[in-house]
Amino acid sequence: MHASAEENGLPILTMELRDVRDPQGKLRSVAGQVKPIRGTRAPSPHIVAAFDTPDGGYEVFTWEGERDGAQTLYRRTTRDFARYSRPRKVHTLSRKVKWLGAKTMARRSDTGSYLLIAWSRGTPGHGAHAFTSPDGIRWRHERGGEPVYTDHDAGGLFWCQAASRFIFTQATYQRWRKLYPDNIGDATRRVLSHRTSADGVRWRPARNIGMGKRRPAADLLLPDDQDPPELEFYWLQAFPYGDRVLGAMLLYAASPQVVNPYMRCGTPDFLPDRKPNKHGPQLAQEWWVTHEPTDVHAWRRPWRERDAAPPGRALRHVPVVFRDRHVWLDAKGALGVPRHRVAGIASWANAQFSTRRFAMPRKPLVLNAAAPWHGDKASDAQRQAYIMAELLDKRDKPIPGFEREKCIVQNADGLRLPLRWSGSDSARLAGRTVSLRFYLRDATIYAVGTAD
Repeated sequence: MHASAEENGLPILTMELRDVRDPQGKLRSVAGQVKPIRGTRAPSPHIVAAFDTPDGGYEVFTWEGERDGAQTLYRRTTRDFARYSRPRKVHTLSRKVKWLGAKTMARRSDTGSYLLIAWSRGTPGHGAHAFTSPDGIRWRHERGGEPVYTDHDAGGLFWCQAASRFIFTQATYQRWRKLYPDNIGDATRRVLSHRTSADGVRWRPARNIGMGKRRPAADLLLPDDQDPPELEFYWLQAFPYGDRVLGAMLLYAASPQVVNPYMRCGTPDFLPDRKPNKHGPQLAQEWWVTHEPTDVHAWRRPWRERDAAPPGRALRHVPVVFRDRHVWLDAKGALGVPRHRVAGIASWANAQFSTRRFAMPRKPLVLNAAAPWHGDKASDAQRQAYIMAELLDKRDKPIPGFEREKCIVQNADGLRLPLRWSGSDSARLAGRTVSLRFYLRDATIYAVGTAD
C-alpha cells in the first residue's frame, strides 16, 4: 500500500504547515503542478466530467450544441484517454431553453447516481437546471424543466460522502468597484459562495441570488490583502482527499477593454485585442484545501505561489485515478499529478518538526518521501539529503528503541519507504498514542501510511 491517508485511514500528517508541531528550521509546504500526459487526447472540446467504471475503465461525458439551439449530452468510454468508444447520445437539452456552455457533474459514491447542473441564460441571474440519472444513461430534467436556483454560471460540483451532500462551490457576485470593467460591468466582482443539497434539487441556501440579489458579505469568501486588488474567484473545482478536501481555484482579473488596431496588421502589442464587455483570460489556478467543505470560510490557501495547472489549462471536474495519478480532461487532453504527492512538507537546509498525535496502527509504518541526491554519487555531498524519524509518546518524549539515530533514510525517493528503527518496525506499538518527529535536509515528506 502506498503511503497515503486516502487508503489506510490515517489522518494526513504532512501536507500543510499547519499540520506540523514544534517546527525548527525553515520549513515550507510544497504543492505539485498538474502536467499534460503525453499520448492522450480529448474526445470533444466540451468536457463535462469523467468517472471510473467497474471494469477498470472510464466514462467521459461531453456536450455538443445543435443548430436548432438544443444541446446534446454524450457518453464515451475509454481505458487510456487516447482511444474512445463511439459516442452514445444519452440526453438532449431542450431547444426551448437558451443554454450556456457551463456545465458540471458529480456522482454519488454511495448510490452511484449522477447529478448534472447545466446553466441557462437569464436576467438578473442565470438559471441552474438539475438533471438526475441512476446510471448515466437515463436522465431526468428536474423541477419540470425550471431552474432550481439562479446565480452566476460558474462553479464546481462534487459529492461529499462525509457530509452526505452535494456541494456546489459557487461563484457569485459582490458589489465592488473594479479597476477595469468586463462583461458584468465595473461595480461587481466574482467571489465564492457555497450551496449544499442532499438530492441535487433542493438547495441551501434556497434563495436565488442573480445579479440583482446579492448575498451578504458574511456568506462569501473574498480576496484578501495578500491578493491583487482586482483579483476575482471564478471557478473552484473541489474533490475529497484523505481527511480533507482539495480544490483548484481558477483565478481571474479583468483587463483593459482595448481593441488594438496594430494587431489587425499582424503586429502584436501588450494590450489584448478583444471585444468590449468580454472578460479576459485566467490568471492562474491555485490549490486550496479545507477540513470543513460545507463552510465557505474554512478554505485555506497555503500554496499561493504555485500554479496548479499549466498556463492556459484548467481543472474543471472531479479527477479520476489513472496510472496512480489524479487526472483531469480538458479540450487538449489529459492532465495529471501524482496521486499521493499533491502536497508535502519540505526543507532545503536542516529542519525538524513533529506530526499530530495518532493511534499507532497494527501494520508497520511506511513513508512517502523524496530525499535524493542528484549529484556525483562519489561525493560526500550526497550525505546532505536525509530524513530521520523518531517516535514520541503522548508526552512528546522519545520512545526507547525508536530514537532518530536508529531510523535514517538517505538518497531515497519512494512512495512506501519502510520506517524501521535498527531493523525493528512499529507494529509492536499498535494502539499506543504516538507522534512522529522528523529531522530532514534537502528532502520532502508527503505522507505516512502503513505497509501491505
